[in-house]
Amino acid sequence: MDRPEGREEAGDERVRAVRTATERIPCPVGKGRVMRMLLKVEMNTAASNEAIKQGALQQTVERALEAIRPEAAYFTVENGCRTAYIFFDLADPSQMPKISEPFFLGVDAKIHYSPVMNREDLAKGLAALEPQK
Repeated sequence: MDRPEGREEAGDERVRAVRTATERIPCPVGKGRVMRMLLKVEMNTAASNEAIKQGALQQTVERALEAIRPEAAYFTVENGCRTAYIFFDLADPSQMPKISEPFFLGVDAKIHYSPVMNREDLAKGLAALEPQK
């Protein structure tokens, strides 16, 4: 199978070192490995105002947090919108619709997923890299 220009072979030592540097890399998916993720939920102001008036915002957030079981969840205002930052372990990409849809439907949210590392993950990953010459 042809690989895109500039991509290393799967057997390349640097790629192998990075792939084995952490147990959190879900490669391949379904092998019991998870990836720590940051879920950013930017709620539409009008939709979230209506959800508050109907008493639904708290329920939407609580149900989502129960399903996600996050490591941490923080709530703030960003770009003039109610925003949640939720750190959790994603076991399989197929979980994404179940996680996202309540926010799409309940508060017309913009959803962003980003893989993240903690201090230990970063140290482990950097230790696996070969020194640059």
